[in-house]
Amino acid sequence: MSIKIDLKIFLFAILFWLTSQIKIYAVLMIFALIHELGHLLVRAVT
Repeated sequence: MSIKIDLKIFLFAILFWLTSQIKIYAVLMIFALIHELGHLLVRAVT
């Protein structure tokens, strides 16, 4: 298993920071993390 972090994540972080919406970005990243952990859990179970 490899972990890949796309450059777009950082670009979006800068964009949200410049527009003073960094809290929304943080919430989106938490939901994305939960979503990806769900994939990992399903793969581990099956």
